[in-house]
Amino acid sequence: MTTEELLNKLKNDKQYQARLKAREEDLQKRHEILVKESKSFSKDCYLLGYELETPWDLINISEPYPKLIPTLIKYLEQENYSSQFREGVARSLAVKDSTEYFDNILHQYNKTPVTSENVKWAIACALSESARTQNHYDIIEKLICDVENGVSRNALLDTVKRMRKEQKETILKYARTDVQLLPNLKMLGVK
Repeated sequence: MTTEELLNKLKNDKQYQARLKAREEDLQKRHEILVKESKSFSKDCYLLGYELETPWDLINISEPYPKLIPTLIKYLEQENYSSQFREGVARSLAVKDSTEYFDNILHQYNKTPVTSENVKWAIACALSESARTQNHYDIIEKLICDVENGVSRNALLDTVKRMRKEQKETILKYARTDVQLLPNLKMLGVK
């Protein structure tokens, strides 16, 4: 079957078209909720010189935005937002400029249940990127080795690249025995 034949078949498949329509409606509804939730966020950012509709807009900004970090922290700490909003905020905090707020991010990571997998993962990305001191690395090591943190621990592995050799070897030795971490060791250049 050619691509054109497959596309024609899908175009005439009522079940497929219904699923596609339902998916598009769901995405539109979630986007509307995200934009509605982001109104005060957008206003706060505008006052700092940034025109953003949602926190996800920061993902595409290549220049640093250190003035926005305190605002992002404020919104990360507000748990009354949807997981999509909080995930966008956390992903926006995955920048070196968030180092000063490592403890705030750590607190949110520890408070976020593993059942909120995408949010916890995004906060782990922010935590990993903000870790810059030996104390931070020691905390990250404990989090990586704590299976209660679930799959989000994989997002912390990037920090291992910046650790001293002995600490890195200890974590890698452990990670080779952990079925959740083992597949992701390749990103560290480890077999």
